[in-house]
Amino acid sequence: MKKFFFTIIITLSITMGFSQTICGTDYFLEQQILKDPSLQNVAEQNWILSDGPSSQPEGARAVKIIPVVFHVFHDGEEGNISYDQILSAMDMINQDFRRTNSDASSTRAIFAPYAADSEIEFRLATIDPNGDCTKGVVRQDIGFNSFDAGENVKPLSRWPSNQYFNIWVVNSINSAGVPGIILGYAQFPGTGNWSSYGVIIRNDRIGNIGTATTGDRTLTHEIGHCLNLLHTFQSGCGNSCNNSGDRVCDTPPSANSTQVCDLNQNLCTNDIIGTSVYSSDVADQIENYMSYNDCQNMFTLGQKNRMENALNSFSNLSSLISSNNLLATGALNTNPGICSAEFMVNNQVVCVGQEVSFTDLSYFNPKLHQWYFEGADNENSALKNPTITYSTPGKYLVQLTVEDSNANSVSSQQLEYITVLSSIGNTIPIMEDFESGTSLVEMQWFTKNKQNGFGWQLNNSYGYSGSSSIKAEAFRLQGIIEISSFAFDASNLISGHLSFRRAYAPIPGESGNFLKVSVSGNCGVTWKTLKIYGTNSLSTRADKSSPYNAPNLSDWELTNISIPAEHLTANLRVKLEYNVNQGNNLFIDDINLSGSLATNVVLKTPVNGTPNAPDNAILNWNASSIVNYYRVEVDTDTTFNTSDYQSQQINYLSGSSNNLDTQWGLNNLVHGQTYYWKVTGSLNGVDTASSEVWSFKVDSTMVGIGAINKNSFTILAYPNPASEELNLRISSEVKQEIQIVMYDITGNMIKIIYEGELQESESQFTISRTNLGNGIYLIQTLSKNGMDIQKVILE
Repeated sequence: MKKFFFTIIITLSITMGFSQTICGTDYFLEQQILKDPSLQNVAEQNWILSDGPSSQPEGARAVKIIPVVFHVFHDGEEGNISYDQILSAMDMINQDFRRTNSDASSTRAIFAPYAADSEIEFRLATIDPNGDCTKGVVRQDIGFNSFDAGENVKPLSRWPSNQYFNIWVVNSINSAGVPGIILGYAQFPGTGNWSSYGVIIRNDRIGNIGTATTGDRTLTHEIGHCLNLLHTFQSGCGNSCNNSGDRVCDTPPSANSTQVCDLNQNLCTNDIIGTSVYSSDVADQIENYMSYNDCQNMFTLGQKNRMENALNSFSNLSSLISSNNLLATGALNTNPGICSAEFMVNNQVVCVGQEVSFTDLSYFNPKLHQWYFEGADNENSALKNPTITYSTPGKYLVQLTVEDSNANSVSSQQLEYITVLSSIGNTIPIMEDFESGTSLVEMQWFTKNKQNGFGWQLNNSYGYSGSSSIKAEAFRLQGIIEISSFAFDASNLISGHLSFRRAYAPIPGESGNFLKVSVSGNCGVTWKTLKIYGTNSLSTRADKSSPYNAPNLSDWELTNISIPAEHLTANLRVKLEYNVNQGNNLFIDDINLSGSLATNVVLKTPVNGTPNAPDNAILNWNASSIVNYYRVEVDTDTTFNTSDYQSQQINYLSGSSNNLDTQWGLNNLVHGQTYYWKVTGSLNGVDTASSEVWSFKVDSTMVGIGAINKNSFTILAYPNPASEELNLRISSEVKQEIQIVMYDITGNMIKIIYEGELQESESQFTISRTNLGNGIYLIQTLSKNGMDIQKVILE
């Protein structure tokens, strides 16, 4: 019988939830026995534990509580299931083990007298092994290791099994040649090292929300194995209920596993032989949680007794459910107070004016919330999950303080948590050759990388047009890594094109690797896939079995992609996603955005409806297709026919929007007055299409970038131009309060460099190039004694 048992488990290809899926517990046990043959006898002896009906009436015994910890192994966003999904799993297993499940009424009448409340409950730990508070969830981004996982993930995160019941959640499980897809597997008690005791399960089998599409009983089934329950078909029909099936005599044996819910199924006819509770042969108990059938809804009294004996017989499990351990792990504290302030956001990189949704993840039982959003339009909020907007580009801190009903409070602060890009991006055409900075952050390219060097990096050794490029470090790894751009202004184009150079040497025989190219016309809120390059189309040279680290000039291949018109906006972004499946390193260089200019003129700043333009505002617009000159018109009425009317003709220089031919500075505008403006292009004496009419309202208290009023301090910016750090030296005749602000050439504020008292004599400030691209910037120093502006160039 033993030989038959260990032969049949390796050939299982039955289903649990959908076709060709299996529980891997039997296979795992066989692998353990192959390494240590003595475990076969250990397993057999453990299964002899008493399983007869209890002499105590149902509900008379004390409920046994098991502290639980989930170790969630994910690949970035993939597989990082929510806390609510984990809570739904806890609800499901507690309902199943306490027989409060909604489908308990579906148990057939012949089996209903033996359907049991197992009197076992599971609770997430609230105290970790170090004595600190916990939600009972540990999360680790292990990249490709979260796929085809197995025993290799357990050492990465495990808590003592005599204190916590460990559940390891992964993206997929290594089937190791077993036919079918393994959904989960467990370790029987006493059949291996206790450090590996617990359940490994796919994230789509956790609970009934989120990634769990079916809400099946895989977790209930695997925990049953951990508490010494066998499959209902484990030992086949046998010659007695004591040695057939799951060796529990109120669970009729089955010859083999099945999936369908056939109420007439009866694969064994020896149900009354042995210490059976049945007086005649009965159908198979397909509703049992330890079957593979899709209609599971019960444990039996015999299974309950077997689980209780396991909890009492193994010292490791006795310790797990002991009152001292329940206190130590916080499992008895059903109403813990606040101990951690945590939060998440829907998007950490946004454009000016976009809504940012924050979600509170604090625990336990937060009642009051106090948020601080540095640089936001509304810097404070008492809402649990606030929505915030930012009107100024920069990197900003977020802080959350939460308080419980006992007035206990905790705080969390994340520096530079939110990156806000200008609402109007850098004007196309643009080429990014990665030669101008020392880091991707400095050049405002945003990465989602993995641990251990798996991800996009700036490479300063190899490039197509120079010595630099971006490199995806991905040799023999698995997962998804992405890099996305800052915003570009493509609003004046009628057609757009994206091009870049790539260099890739595939590993011999590789498959499943691809590069996905996407664009967003709303600064990253949504993305549109433009093209996917599979292994064959991605390759630019011959196979290479070793890491691809040094592309030759001939390796670089040009890619050209059209950009749909609906994405040609003022905040166009580009994203490259490298989906790696044991692939090689990938190089990208010379990302170009270009297109055909429209005949109409697109206005840029001041943004339409601006309520606080300075009285010396600079009007700025994007270039149109070839004209002889632009005519700019300004008035206090949309008729452009009042005594306040002003106009200026500016000769056309080029199709670039960064030249002086696409801006006009105004002076001495009236405080509180609303002005209207438009720009018209003229070619060969004929007006081309005009721009829209925009408006702005003047606030003379605002500092305009054109005003220069010498004062009691002097400012020196050096080196100028600056390629790395920019230094400011300010000499003052007296102590005074000052504000130092950096603007871009269009008047958008970039950052506040300093606010406070300036000491007499000299003060020194250093401005980092982080997130600052090449171009002209203005440094404004303001005090009650006057204002000074310095123009600086970053290159």
